[in-house]
Amino acid sequence: PRHWPRVLTPRSAFNASDPSQRLPTRESAIGTAIRPVLCSFNQLYKVSPHVWQRWLSILRRVPDAVLWQLEFDEEGVDAFLELAAKNGIESSRIKFTPLLPAKMEFLSKGFCDLYLDTFAYNAHSTAKDALWSGVP
Repeated sequence: PRHWPRVLTPRSAFNASDPSQRLPTRESAIGTAIRPVLCSFNQLYKVSPHVWQRWLSILRRVPDAVLWQLEFDEEGVDAFLELAAKNGIESSRIKFTPLLPAKMEFLSKGFCDLYLDTFAYNAHSTAKDALWSGVP
């Protein structure tokens, strides 16, 4: 007799996403309607000085763009804003928001126009959520 593998369905899954939920407006998520919005939701320790310099270079080349980043600690935010100022980027063009509840964090990624990842520590499930939200 033939034996077929049995499909096991887990009762819960890691990285489950619910694309049916929506936030009301882009402004409610990041406080601005300025386009384009570049985003990275990686923890700040993943953003090396080299990567941060690249992102600042993009902001210089796209003068109406803003960078949206999650705020993990005040010291890291201050260091990033200081480096941006030294490179001629106004602090108003870098939006830091606190961690959001998981459902809202996933949904808010759809307000980005372009997701920026880091090297050598990539985003993993954060990038997956951004792609799932339709963000290139």
